[in-house]
Amino acid sequence: MNEDIKNTETLARVLFSPSFFYDGRISPTAFNLVVIKGIPETGISVLRTDQKQFKKNLDFVATHPRLEEDSYCGYTKLNAEAIRSIDLGSEKNTEINIIKTGRMKSHAEITLEIEGTKVKAGDDSLEFKTFRKELAKLSKNKIFK
Repeated sequence: MNEDIKNTETLARVLFSPSFFYDGRISPTAFNLVVIKGIPETGISVLRTDQKQFKKNLDFVATHPRLEEDSYCGYTKLNAEAIRSIDLGSEKNTEINIIKTGRMKSHAEITLEIEGTKVKAGDDSLEFKTFRKELAKLSKNKIFK
């Protein structure tokens, strides 16, 4: 476990519509990994709400949707301990980490390793599908502005 991100921390996943929603609810697609400028993501971007730069970083991220047709609609909050406690129900060795990236003061990434290999964009394993579904459940469909 990365000690820099405490279990008590609240993390914000910035939400864009329509691609992060299905039938009016936050979808597992809100936690997809994508290829950006030819490089596959290996972590789900989140912001640390207790950091001084949170609002400034939120304002920046909100203006950078992944898809042209998307627009910012808010963010959802996730507890670090709850994320780390997700049970994927897999017989494979899995590890969930939350790491600081250094890209922005309040930026971090949620990563999943399966059998020691970090999941990256394009992974269609049952474990990663389950992980995204569980993250969507943790959001409780609550959206903050």
